[in-house]
Amino acid sequence: MIDMIEIQHVHKSYSVGNKEIQVLKGIDLRIEKGAFLALVGPSGAGKSTLLHILGGLDEPTRGKVFFEGQDIHGLNDKALSRLRNRKIGFIFQFYHLLPEFTALENVMMPALVGLDAGPGQNSGSVRERAQALLHQMGLSRRAGHFPSQLSGGEQQRVAIARALMNSPELLLCDEPTGNLDLASGAEIVAEMKQINRREKVTIILVTHNLELAKTSDTIYRLTDGILVN
Repeated sequence: MIDMIEIQHVHKSYSVGNKEIQVLKGIDLRIEKGAFLALVGPSGAGKSTLLHILGGLDEPTRGKVFFEGQDIHGLNDKALSRLRNRKIGFIFQFYHLLPEFTALENVMMPALVGLDAGPGQNSGSVRERAQALLHQMGLSRRAGHFPSQLSGGEQQRVAIARALMNSPELLLCDEPTGNLDLASGAEIVAEMKQINRREKVTIILVTHNLELAKTSDTIYRLTDGILVN
């Protein structure tokens, strides 16, 4: 299979007062296209930091991250934003839905407010795509509801649909079940597995729940800034 991501000697540290805190200590990893990978480890191990670096939301102190052979941290801000908008979807523990917009409007948002809507796209086709995604998530009847009218599991399904709006090649999931009960969390991870198989989207799941991580194809453990398989 083809490598989608290659991480080379990634370090990340922060200065806190007079101290330097090392969060990541030389991470090396290759991730194949279409893989479903889980990152597990204790709170504060650096899982979210690594995920943010992979998605271009944060920069490594040292090291490189290649996405399809391109050093993403060598890109200017516009090019990096374009890459994130077109090829990477993000799902977080907190759903970050806009409360004043309906579920359908929230799903449409990445295509409407991105750098562009893509060749040949218009508001009609964007709406159709969003409706199809909500149907896929079992939320067709909730399309006109606002986030406050949805359960936590429903809100996270809307967030997943939104992340898929621009047909990303990579889906980065940071503790997506952290605010859900065990049953709802298991349903969300099962849905991600189906997305991985059906749409061949590469998925990286950060979780502290080892049982949920076992749904993935490969589990990596991050402890004290070091990654082990």
